[in-house]
Amino acid sequence: MAIQSNIPFQLQLISGPEWNAETLPITRFYDQARLDGAIEPAVAIKENTELAIMFTCANPQARFYMDGLETLPQERLAEDSSGRSYLSPRPYPIPLFSYIDYPLIPGYYWLEVVTMGQHYFAPLQVEPKRLTSAQWEVMRQELNNELYNLALDLIRQSTGVGEDRQGALPLELLHRFIVIRQHFPSVMAALNDLLTRANYRVRKTHQLLPLHRVREFDDKAARYQLARPDGGERLATPVPKVDYDLPENRWVKHILRVVSGYLSDFCTAIATYSAFIKQQADELQEIPFRPGTTAARREKLKLLAVLHDYEETAIKMVKAVELLRWAPWYNLAGNSLPTYYPQALTSDARYSALYALYRQLRAEGVVVAIDDEYSYQWRRTDQLYELWCFVKLYRVLVDPSIGFQPKSGWLFDSAFASGTMLIPVFQSGAGILLGREADNVTLHLVFDAELPRQSQDTEFGKAPLFTRGMHNRPDGRLDIYSNSTYSGSIIFDFKYRPLYGFWDTSAITGSLRPKAMNQLISYASDIRSPYLHTPNIDQRWRQSISPIHEVWAVFPGTTLGGFHNEVHLDHSVRLISLAPDTDLAGFAAVLGGVIDSILAKTK
Repeated sequence: MAIQSNIPFQLQLISGPEWNAETLPITRFYDQARLDGAIEPAVAIKENTELAIMFTCANPQARFYMDGLETLPQERLAEDSSGRSYLSPRPYPIPLFSYIDYPLIPGYYWLEVVTMGQHYFAPLQVEPKRLTSAQWEVMRQELNNELYNLALDLIRQSTGVGEDRQGALPLELLHRFIVIRQHFPSVMAALNDLLTRANYRVRKTHQLLPLHRVREFDDKAARYQLARPDGGERLATPVPKVDYDLPENRWVKHILRVVSGYLSDFCTAIATYSAFIKQQADELQEIPFRPGTTAARREKLKLLAVLHDYEETAIKMVKAVELLRWAPWYNLAGNSLPTYYPQALTSDARYSALYALYRQLRAEGVVVAIDDEYSYQWRRTDQLYELWCFVKLYRVLVDPSIGFQPKSGWLFDSAFASGTMLIPVFQSGAGILLGREADNVTLHLVFDAELPRQSQDTEFGKAPLFTRGMHNRPDGRLDIYSNSTYSGSIIFDFKYRPLYGFWDTSAITGSLRPKAMNQLISYASDIRSPYLHTPNIDQRWRQSISPIHEVWAVFPGTTLGGFHNEVHLDHSVRLISLAPDTDLAGFAAVLGGVIDSILAKTK
């Protein structure tokens, strides 16, 4: 890659609002848009910054290209013959991105100018404001990983082994078992037919037979007779022979070996896991007077029943597969796999049923597709941070230290199919219902839902809160139910900004508190519920009590680093940090403790 000289145009970025704009000329260009090793940007800007471009050139046909231009209003753009959006030279600045538009997310971008047949490239770096570049990249990767893990949680939940989050029963084996079980009706019908009616071909062989049994005489028999004129009363004659050594039958043997191996591995793993769960159930039986042990043991026994059913099903399928090994033709087909796919694997329904199973088993586990609306590339980082915080909240709640299991809602209302699983986008109001059978507690985790403004619009299980204040749309909400009664809620607001950007302790007593502070305090003081369980207080006073135990302002952290956890008891506000690539143990411990405090209030 070479640095170009004699640039026939002028390119400048104008960063920031008009009253405080910074002009950043770009003078270093390359002849191609790829580099080996580290990229040294021609210019660097911060995210969420207003950005305009000054592009002038003596050639009016010159074009400026940049990733993301297609998101701009069409009146600013033109399109070339390949459909790429570009900007033409102008004698005035052209607005590119503002906070109203989708601003550029952190990362590297290539700016490209084409004029007089020449291409000029310059790298631009957009840096995150509140995170390091490494943390931002980790956050995006973690969010993708968590969405994939949510799909795996759906498999656990839908198959009845939801508590196995430590991998005692490998999810890959469970997935393969589900695939085999779903395909097995069609596979069993194919096996029953192949048992006696496998494909074959008739080949001509030659045998020495007595003359009186010879029915046919061909060229090969004639040559044999000429070579052995003293052959006596025997003659080499063509005899038809049924040949089962066909490519499709070899494929059947290979597929059955693969299926049998997977089922055997599954049976071994499930026997080990069943023994582990049984041991836990027996240990719980020895301490019957500890609170929650009866329900916990009941949960273990229910899981044992599921595992036993799976094991019985797997054994039956193993026996059905083994039955084909006794078919008269089975040992007449070779064991080596052909190097090509015979037509019968797709044209013959019996062979295609087996081959369809095989193809799905050989796929790399569960294929997880993410909804197209998850366009991370053009989301503001504050929105990305909100999504990331929400899925981390879910991950903390299902951690064994807190011990909840997903039951329904959002993704978990989807039916698990053995092939591709689509992760739907988080729409406002999306909720996940989680349960913990040990103490009969249910949680409703809700994302970005509006609160009604009067009690008549509430609903016990879905929306138990209403607000009397101006602020009615928290980023997250956790409603807590115990033994079918509503115990209270935690409100979450995800703040992609430094602590001083939304909370000023010295301003609490002032008349001009920052808007963000008033929002947090309003959530704690203005929200009420007609369903709050208050066993020790006259129910007539129920709506005078706030059901909000705490409001959590979750932010990436302070410049000092470490875990930040600060509580303002007078206003029921907790300022707590949650950043990418950090340990969740402290955050999980605090959340688990607050949930226990809420439950203790209603006992």
